[in-house]
Amino acid sequence: MILLFLSCQGPATPGDSALQADTAPVADSGEPGETGVDSGDSGELVDTTTDVIVVGSGPAGVAAALSAEAGGANVILFEREDSAGSGLRLGGLAFAVNTPWQAAVGVEDSVDAAAAEWGEITGVSGDSAGPQRFFAESSATLEWLAARGAEIGEPLITAGGGSVARIHPLLWAPGKDPFESVMAGFSGDVRLGVEVTEPLLADGAVVGVRWREVASGLEGSTGARSVVLATGGFLRDLDTVATLRPDLAVREPLFETNPSSTGGGLPFLSAARAGADRPEEIGAYLHSVQDPQQVEGEPLIFSSNGPFILVGADGRRFTKDDALTDLGPMLDAPEGEVWVVAAGIGATAGTFSAPGYNAAEGQGIVKLTAAEVVALGSDEVFEADTLEELATLTGLGSGLVDEVEEFGARVAAGAADPFGRMLDPTDALVDPPWLALQVHPGLAKNFGGAATDVEGHVLDDEGAVIPGLYAAGEVAGMIVGGGSGTGFMGSVGACYQGGLAAGATAAAEAAIPE
Repeated sequence: MILLFLSCQGPATPGDSALQADTAPVADSGEPGETGVDSGDSGELVDTTTDVIVVGSGPAGVAAALSAEAGGANVILFEREDSAGSGLRLGGLAFAVNTPWQAAVGVEDSVDAAAAEWGEITGVSGDSAGPQRFFAESSATLEWLAARGAEIGEPLITAGGGSVARIHPLLWAPGKDPFESVMAGFSGDVRLGVEVTEPLLADGAVVGVRWREVASGLEGSTGARSVVLATGGFLRDLDTVATLRPDLAVREPLFETNPSSTGGGLPFLSAARAGADRPEEIGAYLHSVQDPQQVEGEPLIFSSNGPFILVGADGRRFTKDDALTDLGPMLDAPEGEVWVVAAGIGATAGTFSAPGYNAAEGQGIVKLTAAEVVALGSDEVFEADTLEELATLTGLGSGLVDEVEEFGARVAAGAADPFGRMLDPTDALVDPPWLALQVHPGLAKNFGGAATDVEGHVLDDEGAVIPGLYAAGEVAGMIVGGGSGTGFMGSVGACYQGGLAAGATAAAEAAIPE
């Protein structure tokens, strides 16, 4: 089998590979530590050494850094961006089992109960090692967050969380930066604006990293006994998405993921010869239109509790259209087009909002009406006073008119739906205003990635541990040890739990005498 991570980047050029690093000494970073340490395979002279390096400052990264330090390790955290912790600010819902917050509102839950529902939620067994450890440690993970300044809200029942309230809101004090709150007391180094580019290798083990200051271009190397990769997902790298999921790439996807989700960890994993676990499992949803105020690829996300139908380019229904979270209709759609059509309260109650990372600073999430989106110049959102006018504006023609009339008659008669939708008398589309929007796949989360075990070790293509290398968070498919399947709500809880596990392992193994 060809390693996934060898296929996720362009052909190597001389000097690009960690196996071909130059032998000239790099600039001294000014950090304390040994210098001139030979990294073996790479021939690199490193400027300093430490026990544990963590790459990335999102939920998995901060958890790994703090866990490693709690385990007695000296830690350096590298972050490519100029500011740290954007994932903490954006990750607001955590899946957790058998928590004090559930008990406080009378919710009975257990590891066994979550495992029993995991197959329905994700399509994979909840009895494997990854989900079992995640479930078992999820409550303690939230308690750890609460001790570091997070307020845990009342748990919610949501799609993707099972039949009981397992989705816990994570709230932060107004004006308080979550990264500063969680990392309070951390004594290690945090290096912002520094991109880790590749591993230093010695006899197949990872023994440090090469890095580059983004602003200045200055390059250097740092040695370490352990390196934890927490670099996030790759869904803004459309070349990689196209390699793994060409069916998504051809549907003009939009990005519902952090701007830093560019696959920065993939070349590192490739150079370390890491294996992959279900990297094609991409969480993508069917509720986004292009934001007319943003560059191409940035979404507005539609939400409505009112009735709607999904139709293809011919104006006809073709699927069981009872939710906008299932991507299946996009892949089955005639001519690749999917339209959401709503009327009455389904149109007036519908709102459009940009992801938090695209909101203006200090503004928070702003909800727009369909009329406001149309006024901004959208060519994917249409409003009309009559069904016939909507059919003309959208180009869906008589097929849409006939479909709405036939659907309404079926609802009124209480007839069975040919696509298996459970019809309710309120589902009929009869009253103005009329609304239609052409939606795209919204690429949101990676639920597969680097192959890991439950301790956070990265595995090679044969399932063997790569010494010195660990991973957690989205780069590892959310759950260390695998088991995210097709995805679940509240995955940031798994990022924190996996980071804690990987950091503890990295520290313990860094302390083993050579």
